[in-house]
Amino acid sequence: MKKILFLLCLAAVALTAAEKKVLTIGNSFTWSLKADLPAIAKAQGDKLTLVFANHGGCTIQRHWNYAKEEESKPEVKRYKYKGKPAKLRDILAAEKWDIVTIQQASPKSWVKGSFYPELDELVAYVKKHAPDAEIVFQQTWAYRNDDPRLKKWGGQKAMYEGICNNYKEASAKFGFRVIPSGLAVELARAAQPVKFVPVEKSVVEEAKKSPKTAIAQPGSLFVGWGWRKNRKTGKIELRRDSIHLNNRGQYLQSCVWYGFIFKKSPLEIKYQGRNLEADDAAMLRECADKALKEYK
Repeated sequence: MKKILFLLCLAAVALTAAEKKVLTIGNSFTWSLKADLPAIAKAQGDKLTLVFANHGGCTIQRHWNYAKEEESKPEVKRYKYKGKPAKLRDILAAEKWDIVTIQQASPKSWVKGSFYPELDELVAYVKKHAPDAEIVFQQTWAYRNDDPRLKKWGGQKAMYEGICNNYKEASAKFGFRVIPSGLAVELARAAQPVKFVPVEKSVVEEAKKSPKTAIAQPGSLFVGWGWRKNRKTGKIELRRDSIHLNNRGQYLQSCVWYGFIFKKSPLEIKYQGRNLEADDAAMLRECADKALKEYK
């Protein structure tokens, strides 16, 4: 009897578990899924194949240029698949992808008209080499409010509104769904009890006097200030990263993607993230769930 009950339980798990294959044609704004999204799927009993056809800072234009170059030059392979150099077309044909995602690089994501005409070409290319895949856009996010570029761009709100307009336009044009990562970040900014406040310049200057001194940044969803290697000089310096998500932001983004891919509520997620307080993780899951419900 016990054996029968055990087998029935296994059968029930198998019926509720889902399997999805996802390919991203993106940049660092999808590499940020690497740690938490597979962990969430595993904890939920679902199977996820997540492959990145990414280049750091890569625009839609550069991805399309790479694809054209690969087509014209047999020896050129701009991407990697399973640790080996590969052409984008071969990666697209390698698996029966459920979803292929596309996004614009963040500095251009808010700029009107910055997606075209290369997005048309890239979409057609994906359809040609992965005809059964659903093409989806990831709506990216506005930078942290201490990024100096925001002053030139009209502020954080202007950047976010530009992002919203561009992805809504692209979604309407192609009839594709959108993963609302950017909306989730905005909701979390508003919902969290502690709001991020830019670090005073005097605090940064004082921290520079003591190498490896950490700067507190409560309420941040972004990496922010930290000691990192300068790629040009090789020196360890106190630098600000106001565009890439930290462990809180990455968990939020991964909750949104999990809910979108598997069509399940992020509120059901058991995995608590990396070094997150239980209450904070719960708040981030709520924001992910709300973003999926509210995005239009």
